[in-house]
Amino acid sequence: MHPDAWDGSALVLQPGVDILHRIEPLWRQISLVNETAPPEVATTRLISLFSRAVEIALPTLLADDGAVPERFVLPVRGRLAQPPIARPVRRSVVLLRSRMTEPWTVGRLAAEVAVSRAHLTRVFTQQVGVAPMRFLIETRLTEFTRLIEETDLPIADASRQVGWNDARAA
Repeated sequence: MHPDAWDGSALVLQPGVDILHRIEPLWRQISLVNETAPPEVATTRLISLFSRAVEIALPTLLADDGAVPERFVLPVRGRLAQPPIARPVRRSVVLLRSRMTEPWTVGRLAAEVAVSRAHLTRVFTQQVGVAPMRFLIETRLTEFTRLIEETDLPIADASRQVGWNDARAA
């Protein structure tokens, strides 16, 4: 979209699975930038990682014909361009993050938040972008990565702290 054609409303970029797979490792690294490092080092690292992510996503932003690509959704509704998160989804995210060591299933999670499995999976996927168990895997992986990079824990101990009883899963 040409800047003169933009009316100021929010645009939601949907770059596609391939680009998201390429950007995901960079976002993981951004989330793990060491806060104890000198500010100049942390800032330089963040700028470098963010620049690489923009470089990957930039082709998605460009439209050859000047029209609004289908990947832009207009108008965007909701507070700050995000729909309010449903209570069962919000509660599920809190449970999965705070009790990640437990052996969760979709059925058990749905029972904890008092909705059906199908409803929880549907609403969770719509609002978070991934299914509940995929979210749990990504949460565990992010925390495991943080533990390995920021602590001196052995892999087996870090695995257990995120809910993987077998270090080979890590």
